[in-house]
Amino acid sequence: MDKSRIIKSILILVILAVTLAVVNHPKQRRLNVILVVIDALRYDHLSCYGYKRETCPNIDALAKKGALFTQAISQSSHTAPSVSSIMTSVMPNAHFVSGWGCKLNPKFSTLSEILKSRGFKNAFFCGNKTFKIRGVPGMERGFDSFFVTSFNEKEITAKTIQFIRRNKNRQFFIYAHYMNTHSPYIPSEQFKDLFIDDNLYDEKRRLPIVKPSDGLYGYGGIPEYLSRQHMGITNPDYYIAKYDQGLRTVDEEIGTILKALEACRLDKKTIFIITSDHGEMLGEKNLYFHHAIFLYEPLIRVPLIIRCDKIIPRNKVIKQEVSASIDIMPTILDILGINNPGAIDGVSLLPLIRGKTSYPPPYVLADEGVIDKCIRTQEWKLDYIIREGRKEYGLYDLKNDPGESRGLPLAGKGESKLLKDKIDGYIQAKFKKGYASPLLSEDEKNSLRSLGYIQ
Repeated sequence: MDKSRIIKSILILVILAVTLAVVNHPKQRRLNVILVVIDALRYDHLSCYGYKRETCPNIDALAKKGALFTQAISQSSHTAPSVSSIMTSVMPNAHFVSGWGCKLNPKFSTLSEILKSRGFKNAFFCGNKTFKIRGVPGMERGFDSFFVTSFNEKEITAKTIQFIRRNKNRQFFIYAHYMNTHSPYIPSEQFKDLFIDDNLYDEKRRLPIVKPSDGLYGYGGIPEYLSRQHMGITNPDYYIAKYDQGLRTVDEEIGTILKALEACRLDKKTIFIITSDHGEMLGEKNLYFHHAIFLYEPLIRVPLIIRCDKIIPRNKVIKQEVSASIDIMPTILDILGINNPGAIDGVSLLPLIRGKTSYPPPYVLADEGVIDKCIRTQEWKLDYIIREGRKEYGLYDLKNDPGESRGLPLAGKGESKLLKDKIDGYIQAKFKKGYASPLLSEDEKNSLRSLGYIQ
């Protein structure tokens, strides 16, 4: 073969490779991404989900401009594994994070790494000081700025707006994590008296102050650590009002960010997502101001709202059950026109939002990280708990028993067998990987005690 034919053949191969690359990699949309995670926020305390208190007027307005999911299920009731699932789109048995200090599995690319490889400037602004104390080693991958403060919503917002203004002429991704709905429930001065003595507030209610027992820091009463930070008040409605004040505080910060986007003419060029890492027990199951350990509905049903003008239809309500944590990354990548990295557990919600197809998985999984796992459909939920070395199953009819008050016997066939087989397969895969929480120093323990994570 002469030289000209060789050169011609090489050119043909190059053209073919470029053509395949164009086919396999759709054109990237020129959009920014802001992901707001509001720690310990239940979906049913947002006014846009029907709550009787006006807790979030700015979020309400945002929801009308995009899609709101009524059955969004978090993949954990604990921050570390949940946020790890958000950032990798894989379940805790794959990313290896069961609690604070566990290293994020380097096998999986994070959302920030993927976007950075596509030219994005990325920032992590977080009010959960545990990310600084112990954190999740590996979570910082792909972020150009990684800032952690302690319950300072104004600082998070200021950093976010500063980053927007500095990078308004390039694509950016911001992860903003607010803590005002996490105990000890610290609202801003502006909203500290809101909801006190309204028609949902019973001044006469009283509960005992309780010490932690078997990892439960609020069973049957007000947790001791929480009461110490609120002058020993024993009325649970006071703390629920504080929780709602915390949400109103974060909502005000979100409104400020949205105004900054508009001022920079980026509001129609930004994917804006609001969700939570998990919920909070506010008296259900006699558990007060508590999360982690269990996977009860108030702990795993979270808000999920996505706005992106011209891509996401306005005022869209999705009643289909979805995986709130692991589906966020593939949805963002799908909207941007970036291919998924491959070995992930989540799926894009964009086809479901557009009404083109039903949601593929027939169930969702959640993993507290240590004790509790569950599998859930819209009608049934199978809980798996390791108690004193024994494994226990609890089957619940969510349609007729949404409070999970009556455990049903497992049947040998049908829905319960399918769910049992699926959860058993997940658990076996986890145990084979065999990850464990690291040891904590005394200083780290004291810091975690202030947040109620340990006692």
